[in-house]
Amino acid sequence: MPTSQTTRSSADVAMEVTSLSAGLGIIGITLSPLMLPGLVLVLGPLALVAVAGLLLAAPLLLPIWLARIVQRRRAREGHRPSRRAAARSASASGAGP
Repeated sequence: MPTSQTTRSSADVAMEVTSLSAGLGIIGITLSPLMLPGLVLVLGPLALVAVAGLLLAAPLLLPIWLARIVQRRRAREGHRPSRRAAARSASASGAGP
């Protein structure tokens, strides 16, 4: 079975693209009154799922976020030991009074 390849000129391709885009525009304008209710019906439940997911994830993520904030603050301060910790380490090494 012989196959023949035909090369299309750029004018043919442009005409085909123009006719397809015109057809899609006609269909889009015809269906536009149905788009808004469709968006509401699709995005409404998705928004509810997103809110429910955030409510379920918040108790798990909140302690993690707080721990990261504390770690960043300690890293910025150079993590100086408290006076009690310094006193304990000094007394444990025998250098205290």
